[in-house]
Amino acid sequence: MNVYLRVTGTLFALAAVVHGSDLLSHWKTRGIDPWAIGLMVGGAALGVWAWWSSVGVGKPTRPYLFISGVLVLLLMIEHVVIIARHLPNLFSDPSFALGVGGIGAVAAAFTFWSFRLLWPRRS
Repeated sequence: MNVYLRVTGTLFALAAVVHGSDLLSHWKTRGIDPWAIGLMVGGAALGVWAWWSSVGVGKPTRPYLFISGVLVLLLMIEHVVIIARHLPNLFSDPSFALGVGGIGAVAAAFTFWSFRLLWPRRS
């Protein structure tokens, strides 16, 4: 479980940094985007929660597993919808298909990992 917490905590913190830098670099031209602020703050909060739980400071890991699993499931669904929407163009731009499909596949793996830890097999 500590591996999952540290990996997802790092990824959520990285997402916060990426969305924060995007927000700072484009705030003059695009203005302040509430979604970018929400993604930045939410990613940072989930990253801190995961790392605190992995070192034993915070104990509520089951809610984190559920929340992170649902968020990554939504990310996977979003990428499936993107692929379906751009289906005619997938063969003309294979890098787009590989990028979006790769993110969707990684999101599916993290979703499975999260729910596998949340509901272990009964022996």
